[in-house]
Amino acid sequence: MRVAVSLPSGRTVQLSATRRVAELKAAAEKAFGQSFLRLLTANGISLNPQTLLADTGLRDGDTLSAVSCPPRVAAAGKAFAMWCPNGGCIAWGDPVAGGDCSSVAEQLWPVKEVQGSYAGFAALRSDGRVTCWGDVGVETELPSTLRDIQQLQSTNFAYATLDRQGRVYCWGDSDCGGDAGHLALENVATLASAGGAFAAICHDGSVLTWGLEDGGGDSSHVSHQLVKVQHIWGSLGAFAALRSDGQLVTWGDQQHGGDSSHVQEALRDVMHVATTDSAFAALCREGDAARVVAWGHAEYGGDTSTVERRLSSGVRQITGSLGAFAAVLVDGGVVCWGHSMMGNVAGWKWKWRWMVYDGICCFSSGVSQ
Repeated sequence: MRVAVSLPSGRTVQLSATRRVAELKAAAEKAFGQSFLRLLTANGISLNPQTLLADTGLRDGDTLSAVSCPPRVAAAGKAFAMWCPNGGCIAWGDPVAGGDCSSVAEQLWPVKEVQGSYAGFAALRSDGRVTCWGDVGVETELPSTLRDIQQLQSTNFAYATLDRQGRVYCWGDSDCGGDAGHLALENVATLASAGGAFAAICHDGSVLTWGLEDGGGDSSHVSHQLVKVQHIWGSLGAFAALRSDGQLVTWGDQQHGGDSSHVQEALRDVMHVATTDSAFAALCREGDAARVVAWGHAEYGGDTSTVERRLSSGVRQITGSLGAFAAVLVDGGVVCWGHSMMGNVAGWKWKWRWMVYDGICCFSSGVSQ
């Protein structure tokens, strides 16, 4: 079979294949010099690489579209899983802890999202169903009624899903959020997770929490502040909730960022929050620029005193690793702080150069000491 394959830029090649879609995909990636391409029919249907060409309905001379589908990676305690959104999934690492997904490989297409717990993974498929693998310590045979799933979250030992009707279903270690107890988890808009607890934002802006009480599962002492909440971020043992008025509310283990009282006055006009395992960093609007406010464990990013002068020039973006933060500055520089073994490359200067190649936005970096 011979078909035409086109990129969004209009670049087109003529390709041949005889057996599976995978042959066309490999030929397209070689011809265009790009990896991780996804092939779409004229009707926008994504083709599974393992499907026989005879079963796709393609005819000789048809035209397919190829779109770049950069892979994403999720981590469990001893394994990794990599998937392309609306594509397939592979895993590696400790086979018992999620590094082997061969037993469910046929169910892992197309995958929308993957979440890792300490000892396994759960994948949200594009059809709204969930597939689990690895030693999660609980039964992974999910009820047949679990469908139309819109969101999937995980703690270290539990999972929670949110369906189209706003209902939450959770499973796993009950202490870490696998059992919501007496909570009526309905009318939920979105979910968030910490290391051992879940938080649910309801459609009215209120918040429900469950799991480890001292790890964010008990928000009773700040419940009166949790109104008109728009977004929640979780560290290993705490949560931070952003309200519609730009104010931030925190709770959970103080050593993991659950107490922001000493920086509360500075937490105004919050736009975004990044996390490490034990700290938070908020990007706050200030005029035409933005400033950073951090709290939590000082060694893991909760203290910006050593880089405060550099951050004062204006910050564009912040992100966190397990124990350090990186901020992209307005002038293109990058500033890091936190644990030196977890991404804090103090003393290095970075500059980013943006490029566009075949319709794909990418960047290169220059590093000097």
